[in-house]
Amino acid sequence: MEDLTEIRKVLQGKSIFVGDILDPKALWVKVKRATIPHGRIQGFIFPSLPPSVRIIRSKDIPGKRTMTFGRVEIPLLNESEVQYIGEPIMLLVGPDPEVLERISEQIVVLYEELPASVDFPSDEEEQKKAILLEKTIQRGNPDIAFEKVHTILEREYTTGFQEHYYSEPHGAYVHWDNEATTLDIHTASRWPFHVHRVVKECLALPWELVSVSIPEDPDTSLDGKFWYPSLVSAHAAIAAWLTRASIKYLYSREEDFLFTPKRAPSIVRLKGGIDKEGKIEVLEADLQFNMGAYPVFAEELLDRAIYALGALYGCPHIRIRGRVFISHLPPAGAFTGMGGSQSLFALEVFSDEIRQLLGSSPIEWKALNLASKQRPSPWMANRKPFTPPVNLLFAVQKASDFERRHAALELLRKHREQNPESSEATEYWEGIGIALGGQGAGFFLDREHRAKVELRITKDRRVFIHTSAVPGSYALKSIWKKIASQSLGVPQSDIVVEPIRTNYTQDGGPSIFSRNITLITKLIEQCCSQLKKNPPENLPAQVVKSLDPRYARSWNRDEFLGNPFTAISWAAAVVEVKIDPLSLTPKIEHVWMSVDAGRILDEKEARRTIELGIAQAVGWTLLEHVFYVEGRIPHPLFWNYRICSPVDLPTPYIEFLPIDDHRSVKGLGELALAVIPAALVNALSQALGKRIRAIPYREGGS
Repeated sequence: MEDLTEIRKVLQGKSIFVGDILDPKALWVKVKRATIPHGRIQGFIFPSLPPSVRIIRSKDIPGKRTMTFGRVEIPLLNESEVQYIGEPIMLLVGPDPEVLERISEQIVVLYEELPASVDFPSDEEEQKKAILLEKTIQRGNPDIAFEKVHTILEREYTTGFQEHYYSEPHGAYVHWDNEATTLDIHTASRWPFHVHRVVKECLALPWELVSVSIPEDPDTSLDGKFWYPSLVSAHAAIAAWLTRASIKYLYSREEDFLFTPKRAPSIVRLKGGIDKEGKIEVLEADLQFNMGAYPVFAEELLDRAIYALGALYGCPHIRIRGRVFISHLPPAGAFTGMGGSQSLFALEVFSDEIRQLLGSSPIEWKALNLASKQRPSPWMANRKPFTPPVNLLFAVQKASDFERRHAALELLRKHREQNPESSEATEYWEGIGIALGGQGAGFFLDREHRAKVELRITKDRRVFIHTSAVPGSYALKSIWKKIASQSLGVPQSDIVVEPIRTNYTQDGGPSIFSRNITLITKLIEQCCSQLKKNPPENLPAQVVKSLDPRYARSWNRDEFLGNPFTAISWAAAVVEVKIDPLSLTPKIEHVWMSVDAGRILDEKEARRTIELGIAQAVGWTLLEHVFYVEGRIPHPLFWNYRICSPVDLPTPYIEFLPIDDHRSVKGLGELALAVIPAALVNALSQALGKRIRAIPYREGGS
């Protein structure tokens, strides 16, 4: 019933996207963008402007002219040295978007073109110029270990860009009222308080004069709307402040596709040493990421990638070199599973190549090498929540009959290799693959992104939950209400998750890395527990709880010592495919997943989340070919771009492992991205009889 109520709000128009807001008096904004990947701006040639159109330049910004993310400064408007095609140069504001479009095309920007780098640097000199961040982590003595092992294998794996595709492109609406005390901004963002801070700084306003509102029931696929809405909202707010008018600012779908952040591509080189028993004794890795012109959260991405390589298997000797490069492409990086998904794809395809070389079965090899108390991971995380349970393998094996199917399909593959003429008469080729993976909830340094939750009880015993954490689904709001209802003995109908508005909502931090289901849910439980143990004598009453990230304080990100997460969720996946021998087009026949994600608060929502993740993972692996030519995405890619949806896939079998600790709530939003790509590619490799080492897959191999 709760879900039907929420859906009814959408159908009644109470769930507002930016494009749905009707304000006939609002002005529109058009961005004049750079047309070259790298160059200095020498000047402009402007056409004559109608009185209703205003041009806003960097010098017009009343406050700070950049956004800051650690060591990265992003210009709000760049009139000096542009760094990528599509970078905002100036704003045009007026009542008619078509007029603004025409004037934008008439403005001539005079450039001094400079050398541009758009790919991974190929030689050492280029790498030195392009490197933003480098980190090397070592355990044991890899050099000596390689001299003693029985078998050595070296391979290279690559992953490509992936587009964030959501129901509505980036946009913002700013309401201007000459008599109002605040500047009201309406936008879809996973981090509303960051939007608030950027707008406050660029307009040099006191905190209380800015308010950011998030749609009550926002688009569920907002992982791309992490930091970029702050740039969009700043543009809209600057336009509103300077014109003293309401502003409606909405990217076109094409503009969003061509110029906004994507998943960062990667190159992962692995060298492994295996002893006579088949145990991996030493692993050497070289990780490279191309994060574009402004690498936001580069260290977070790199740390997650490094950690993922050492989390699964008990390898005593390891050396991982990770590097982030800048280039003259739009910023890339923040995407579900960022860093970890690229590393786990490479690691699990590599492990399949190792077991194939040894002649072992995949489950047998993984069970032998999984991290455990007897054979700890390189990060020495020996406690149970930090080691992958071997039961995951046994559960997914039982559900999929993997061992028997894999052995049978191996025989068929070998028969085709030995008898090539028989493959011509085969209706299709089959393959099955398996992969393991995990995800940690929260940032590596969550003390930098504190989370707060406030509960208020009114005199009539209604409960209001205040947090800026963006639920992203109806079900998560229902979970929070159910927790409060059961704990406080208040009917669920009397519990309200307040709409997000930063001038009176507690700062929940960014809603990514499963922070909502783990950290925010825990804080709501703590608020309820305090009210239950110490009932207030008088109403109304309120209680505020904030995150105490002891685990983050214990983590040394330079040496990779301690535990960066409270716990890690784990998953195993098996994917079975068929390939048409003529077209080499694959079809996914079956997907099985076993999941260890602690206490499942809403199984229906958990399954839905995993199914959406599977679709996203399959899209990245098979369908979503994004590339740049001389710094620009070719326009045909936009028109032909296809994403995967759950209707394109078989209904997956998803099994949640029984839990020992009923208090443990873990995240699961990234698990499909951690396991499906490698399982799918391993299945494709078996079906084709040819090893695939790159995604997205192209017919005939990569």
